[in-house]
Amino acid sequence: MAIVERFAREIRFLSGLGRTLAAVREIEPDSDTLICDDFETAVDRFADHTALIFEGERLTYRQLDALANRFAAWADAAGVKRGETVAVFLPNRAEYVPAWAGLAKVGVAAALINNNLTGAALAHCLSISGADHVITDAETAHALGSIRQGLPRPLSVWLIDGAPDEHQRKLDLKEPKLAPERPPRARRAGLKARDVALYIYTSGTTGLPKAAKITHTRAQLYMRAFAGATNAKPDDVLYCALPLYHSTGGLCGVGAALLRGATLVLRRKFSVTHFWDDINQHGCTIFVYIGELCRYLVNHEVQPGETTHKLRLAFGNGMRPEVWEE
Repeated sequence: MAIVERFAREIRFLSGLGRTLAAVREIEPDSDTLICDDFETAVDRFADHTALIFEGERLTYRQLDALANRFAAWADAAGVKRGETVAVFLPNRAEYVPAWAGLAKVGVAAALINNNLTGAALAHCLSISGADHVITDAETAHALGSIRQGLPRPLSVWLIDGAPDEHQRKLDLKEPKLAPERPPRARRAGLKARDVALYIYTSGTTGLPKAAKITHTRAQLYMRAFAGATNAKPDDVLYCALPLYHSTGGLCGVGAALLRGATLVLRRKFSVTHFWDDINQHGCTIFVYIGELCRYLVNHEVQPGETTHKLRLAFGNGMRPEVWEE
């Protein structure tokens, strides 16, 4: 039996490897196909299928794209030029992926800032981003107040919810002037996949965080590779409780769902006590992890939902051997 199981495991591995290689085969640094083009292709294919579920809100692929287009329209209205960078300082929420996808549609890079940062670390990340504008929300914006004097240049702070104070401006995503229609693809003519799409920061455990340049090529590798490896399909429901400012949740998890027509169930933060309830409530079939998340689940007392779920797959990184076995 051990030989049969091992053979079956090897077949699964080779099958997954084949799908992964096929998914990334056409990625080229000199291509004019950008990560936002991948996103729009999925939207056109799965337009009215549910793309995202977040705190009771459901958005179809078409609605998610319209939201992204409004961010693109905001960038134009705010005078953000192609090649510039906008800081995205938000927690997990429905607007997160549309924010950076919309900016990419008009050739603007997004610096994904850890929404838990404060003080010197936050000031450092905003400074090295080169951004003149930061998109934030009422929950997160308070951290900006204490660092305003420490920034090398003034920042325009745009609030997507709540009432702005004297240092903030309102980014009203329902404003009629922010058109939900796609900007012409010609707006990004001349841009190549080797150009920067995102800045994702290191954790800063050995000093201040450093910004990694994520080109469109690299973002496509993350997103397409995991879309292929997981073999996600439109009837899959992928659960993500990881922060979207890091690549595991924000690119690998998002890509596996949204490039394949699946539904992304997004949670603001991971909760070991709510995990199995969420999985069962939404009929999740896949979840994305980092190793510690799985350790928390293993060490927590048994929950009723552990035996009634529809999960078929978990993927991620950093799982320790003893947790893997359990």
